[in-house]
Amino acid sequence: MLDETQQALEERNTHWLVEERENWQVLFTQSESSPMNYSQQMAVLHNNDQNLILAGAGSGKTSVLMARVSYLLQSHLAQPEQILLVAFGRDAANEMRERLERKLGKTADDIAVLTFHQLGLQILKETEIQPPKLTPLATESAQKNGWCIDWLKKHWMTPTNFKRWQKHLSKWPIAYLKGDEELGSQSENPKLIAWLEQQLDQLIATGLSKKAIQERLIDDAEYTRLNSELALCWPCYQAWQKMLKDNDQIDFTSMITNATKRVSSKKFTSPWKFIMVDEYQDISPDRLALVQSLCEQPNNKASLFAVGMIGSQFISLLDRMWI
Repeated sequence: MLDETQQALEERNTHWLVEERENWQVLFTQSESSPMNYSQQMAVLHNNDQNLILAGAGSGKTSVLMARVSYLLQSHLAQPEQILLVAFGRDAANEMRERLERKLGKTADDIAVLTFHQLGLQILKETEIQPPKLTPLATESAQKNGWCIDWLKKHWMTPTNFKRWQKHLSKWPIAYLKGDEELGSQSENPKLIAWLEQQLDQLIATGLSKKAIQERLIDDAEYTRLNSELALCWPCYQAWQKMLKDNDQIDFTSMITNATKRVSSKKFTSPWKFIMVDEYQDISPDRLALVQSLCEQPNNKASLFAVGMIGSQFISLLDRMWI
């Protein structure tokens, strides 16, 4: 009986999609410089609670987002102020904003087009008495690079710390450095500092304790090396967190995390019924949690429409969110 009901539902949905696609051919023909293909048209029309569009690079994923905004507005499924588009970078957000303005004119003014960082900052500004101070190191790469160099120089001044790096590099070279006697002169080595920054960014993004990270790594075939790298970089992460606390500042990750807490604790009420995310394969755990909290507000559940490319990272994050 349940199988028959499910089959009937699927047949009804398929029939509706066929009819709806015919009804919106003018939109699909004129929305972009060239007519949208069949797959793009069907993607625009899907309106489940969670919609995932997978496609290759240069296949028109952003065009699908633009057409979907037009469809939601013209079909009266949404008002402009009920739509949120989220991009990962300022350039991508500006491009989406410009494309919407060309298509919709003044209507585009009421549609929220934000980067994840802008979204987090907006939530915090609306829910905190004193707006948060963002560390300049989060936006100035040269300053962050200098901070890492300064930290490493001071860290290596302690013999125990320096020997730990030497021991690691003798087994697993980093940036072609092998932990020999010349290591002390390499505290400003661009490749080594780039590696350290990358490790710091990953630790910031996870927001996990050292023990929790070790528990996740325990079954990895490279556990010995990875745990040794963690021992090298964890003091840097601790120094970063202390720097933020001492200066009463936040970085991008803590801003996103704090914004998620505001949403989850119902201090922020989302005005958006339709949330669309571009380049979803690049989403990090902290951004994922923010999107999930916005979509799952008790009295205002939102439909998620995400576009991205197929990849192992993408699939693992997807499983985690939609399990």
